[in-house]
Amino acid sequence: MDKSSASKSQHQELWLTNKEGLKIYAQAWLPQVEPHANLIIAHGLGEHSGRYAHVARFFNERELAVFALDWQGHGRSDGARGHVKKFADFIDDLEQFRRQVSRLSPDKPTFLFGHSMGGTIALLYLLDYQHHIRAAIISAPVIQIKMGPPTLIKKLVPKLAAILPSLTINSGLKPAWISRDKDVVAAYKADPLVHPRISLSLFSGMYNGGKHALANAEKINVPVFALYGSNDVIIQGAAVDAAFDRLSSRDKKKMVFADNFHEVHNEADQHIEFEAIWEWLKPKCG
Repeated sequence: MDKSSASKSQHQELWLTNKEGLKIYAQAWLPQVEPHANLIIAHGLGEHSGRYAHVARFFNERELAVFALDWQGHGRSDGARGHVKKFADFIDDLEQFRRQVSRLSPDKPTFLFGHSMGGTIALLYLLDYQHHIRAAIISAPVIQIKMGPPTLIKKLVPKLAAILPSLTINSGLKPAWISRDKDVVAAYKADPLVHPRISLSLFSGMYNGGKHALANAEKINVPVFALYGSNDVIIQGAAVDAAFDRLSSRDKKKMVFADNFHEVHNEADQHIEFEAIWEWLKPKCG
């Protein structure tokens, strides 16, 4: 293969209408050659799919077709910022998007990459739809939250969400927590599609979703690569360890990146993560 031709990926913008009638924005980065597999990226809270263009480029160069959607209430998708009626709506949107991906790039194994809230969504998706996924990469999933409101408030939110589900508050996530790379942090702050909002129903759904994923992790048996940074102050690394240990997957791998913050894929040594993921995925292609 001519490596230079593979690096020239074709970018497409996609739209789908979910069951709630919301327009969901998505993107595709396609290699110039026939792809070995499809990779779907699920982004985190308050961000959007465009922040993963560099991830897409890396895997395009290795002949994977890469797809990513903006969750409702995020990025260019419809919906009140940071709000979802039910956390399960994200799972439904992801499955609808996967079906669209399979039509656009048929007869290819599908890999799933979920980061942060997207990692939690990916784990919950696997509980219902793992038969569609060849392997999953779970990056810093929100199994348990380290930052944010005190524990008492966290426990009260589900009750408040039943009364005022669409009430939004500041997520409390500080840009400096995402990466040690100051350029990444500056770009995050300047990004008009990044927002700090989270509704009570979304907070409750993510909080309970993490607990559900941990309690049912043994039901997941597809290959899983879990990773997070040792200096992540947003999520509890120990909870990721606990979920990983409970997985029934015979093929599973975990890496903890020393000194890295929440977004390992946006650290200066991101190439180490990307190469490790690729070496693990490569035998699963085709």
